[in-house]
Amino acid sequence: MQLAYQSYIQKYGKRFLFYLSCCLPFACSDDIGNRIEGQWQLKTIEENGIVSPVDTIFYSFMRERVFSCTLLLNPDESYIWYGYIDALSDQQMQLSLDWNNYYTTTGKVESEGGSQQRIFDILHLGGNYLTLFSNDITYSFKKH
Repeated sequence: MQLAYQSYIQKYGKRFLFYLSCCLPFACSDDIGNRIEGQWQLKTIEENGIVSPVDTIFYSFMRERVFSCTLLLNPDESYIWYGYIDALSDQQMQLSLDWNNYYTTTGKVESEGGSQQRIFDILHLGGNYLTLFSNDITYSFKKH
């Protein structure tokens, strides 16, 4: 019995270890850029102890560099702002948004909002939940 087990290990053990070593780096990737990528729906905003529900704002993070913010007003009307992720670490994210230009369902619109740079502390990022903090406001998101 023991000889059969050793033969099995010799025959398939090396192959198993090879496959495991090839797949493990992808399965265990804990890179912040990979975890934050995608579309996140803002669920609540907490300011001064008051929690307000939100369901019409989406943040999208693409390829660790591009950022967008979408505001849905109704099924036929939305506003989209684009920006860049200037810095990203496990603790913080720095975003630049161009408030001068936004896009609607009818096309590009210019306003006088100016460009803004925001720094968010990343309080939690795990599974389908993201919590950001900036200027005494906590933003809670769910992956969409």
